[in-house]
Amino acid sequence: MSLNLKLTRIISFLKISIQNRNILVKYKKNQLLVSILECFLKEGFISGFFEKEGYVYIILKYNSMGEPVIKNLKIFYKRPFEVFVSYKEMKSKKFYKDYLIKEGDKSATFILSTDKGILTHKDALKNKVGGKLLFVIKSY
Repeated sequence: MSLNLKLTRIISFLKISIQNRNILVKYKKNQLLVSILECFLKEGFISGFFEKEGYVYIILKYNSMGEPVIKNLKIFYKRPFEVFVSYKEMKSKKFYKDYLIKEGDKSATFILSTDKGILTHKDALKNKVGGKLLFVIKSY
C-alpha cells in the first residue's frame, strides 16, 4: 500500500473520529500511524495512545468547552506529484502564503516526513531539514 493511501486512510479515520466526538478509538497498527501519533502527543494534539494486540488505541483530546483540539486535518499532495519543501523554503515568510496558511495563524502545524522521521515544521526548522509535506493540522 502506498504512503499516500495509508496517510489518506489514517487522516480520514481521525477526521471522522473527531467529528463523532469519540474519546477512545482503535486503528490497526502500522509504523506510519505510530510516528504520526508520537508527533501528535509531543505537540499536545492527543491525550495519549497505547498499543495492544496489533491495534493502536488513540485517546483524542478535547478542550474545556468540549471542542476537539484538532480542528481540521488537510493532506498535501498534488497528483501525481508529492509536495517537498526545503529548510530554506520553510524559513521564508512566503512558505505560509504558498500553502494557504496566514502567516499569523499559529494554530496551523505542518507535518513533514523527513530524514529524521515524522516532524512538525517547527521541529524540522530546529533540525535544519526539509522534507515531504504530509498534512497540516489546524487546532483551537
